[in-house]
Amino acid sequence: MQKTKTLELNGNWRFSPDPHKDGEDLGFWNKTYDDSRWPEVIVPSCFEAGCPGLDFYEGICWYRRSFSVPAPFIGRRIVLCFEAVNNRAKVWLNDHFLGENRDGFLPFEFEVPADYILREGNILSVSVDNSHYAGDVPGMHVGWRGFGGIIREVRLRATDPLYIHNCQILATPDNRKGGDAEFRIKVMNTRGTPEQIRMEVSVQAADHTICSRFSSDAETVMPGKVKEFVLHEHIDQVQPWAPATPELYAATVKSIASGQITDTHEIRFGFRRIEASREGLFLNGEKIFLTGFNRHDDSPRTYMAVDHVLIRRDLDAMKEAGANMVRLCHYPHHPAELDYCDRIGLLVFAEIPLYFWNDADEGRRTNAERVHTATRQLERMITRDFNHASIMIWSVSNETHESEPGVAESNRQMIRHCRALDPTRLIVHVSNHWLDFEEDDVICVNAYPSIEWPNGGHNPATYGDGSRAAMWWRDKLTGIRQRYPDKPVLVTEFGYCSFAGTHGHSFSEEEHARVIAAEFSAFTEALVCGALIWCWADHSWPAGRFLGGISLSPFGVLARDRQRLQPFHTARKLFRIKQGMSEQQKGTS
Repeated sequence: MQKTKTLELNGNWRFSPDPHKDGEDLGFWNKTYDDSRWPEVIVPSCFEAGCPGLDFYEGICWYRRSFSVPAPFIGRRIVLCFEAVNNRAKVWLNDHFLGENRDGFLPFEFEVPADYILREGNILSVSVDNSHYAGDVPGMHVGWRGFGGIIREVRLRATDPLYIHNCQILATPDNRKGGDAEFRIKVMNTRGTPEQIRMEVSVQAADHTICSRFSSDAETVMPGKVKEFVLHEHIDQVQPWAPATPELYAATVKSIASGQITDTHEIRFGFRRIEASREGLFLNGEKIFLTGFNRHDDSPRTYMAVDHVLIRRDLDAMKEAGANMVRLCHYPHHPAELDYCDRIGLLVFAEIPLYFWNDADEGRRTNAERVHTATRQLERMITRDFNHASIMIWSVSNETHESEPGVAESNRQMIRHCRALDPTRLIVHVSNHWLDFEEDDVICVNAYPSIEWPNGGHNPATYGDGSRAAMWWRDKLTGIRQRYPDKPVLVTEFGYCSFAGTHGHSFSEEEHARVIAAEFSAFTEALVCGALIWCWADHSWPAGRFLGGISLSPFGVLARDRQRLQPFHTARKLFRIKQGMSEQQKGTS
């Protein structure tokens, strides 16, 4: 057996802005183009890391690097993999155009023909465009700063031409302290000849003991075809995955042809059951009340490029503060973030960047191209993240103009499509209009009554105890429960603003903390199944769009540098009381 080989292509690249968008005509992709005077930049990174003065730049930048291919790669199937590039990318290798990608925040790959790649002296060129285009997702306007760049890892993989294309695991606990697992394994045969293939699976518990071994019958897979194997297994004595007991199991999945292993996938998963009813949300048959934060993938050190250290610190701090859920706003986050949520027991609310659709500048009309793009991104996100035990909810959009019938119907269509792709999770859209939830499993609502009362503008009457805002929440939540008595309600955004270190006025740390406490008091279990604070930390905003044009969102309970503000300590106290956490528990600060 030849194992899959991986060559990391991170590190030093050459970088150049292309504000006139003529780099393609000038041959920046050409193998012989002289890039020796281009500055170096470390990948993953955002545009801002490559050149001083690129703050708020929207347009094209180019990345180039050379690399050699290790000997074990030669003669094998070779794939060039990007974890994420924002927002559009075009890719060339040695003068050969490999293709393009228009879905930021999601992985993409190109299979490299053998005659495109050299043993030494390969030149990889990538054109990256973070401009906004009508019909794209995200679209013309969004509520976060659209950092461009190769924001996540790049690697080259060498595999057998008979390989595992995808594996989905549906694992649910039963009533006998066991669990049922279904493995849906897709195998691709690019060898050029028919192959007799069978699948072998072994499952290990966290202590490395083998829980089960099983295999499929051999089946013929024709050249150029994909074959799906479906294997069912009951496993005794499993521990369900839950925030308090995030028990993970490891599946080793092997494809075997002619007695030889052609590919192996290692997959971590958990046994859990998610249900929604008029009584609330249930995880493994037990009612759960969600408390948590909205988190943008924004770092003061790396901007929107992956910062693994900060991810772990943030999630650990949320967990310690009494959160059992994190909403990963407003786009697919790095898979390592989901891995960590699986590991520490933090439920995930995952979504695509369909936001502010349709904004005023786009004519407020249903955009068929955008719906097509959003549907594709939902499919890609669910395919990538299906096996993460922590994901509880898929969201198809955030704060869209659902007062327009076409937009509302498109949300409903996407929810139905997601449910067909994954019947094991809850499917929703997030609304600040509170109009149409016919298809949603959970009613997810955003509102800021302490800032917008009742028809926009800051409300001085809430300065102090915030009782009017709490009253507003109780009234509106009672109304939506009466309209949809069979669906639970989740407050996906509530919160307030403050500027770190400011005191004694309406946007002070004290007022921010008071508003969170006052509004949270309205979120009783009779009305909601949980509440998520907007947001975890201050993050970059589009310049000139919000709150008088400031470029940093001031909604965080932490400053952007992760200084803990007074609203954090208030949220921590409220959440820990709600979850019954003792101050003597390990990790108390």
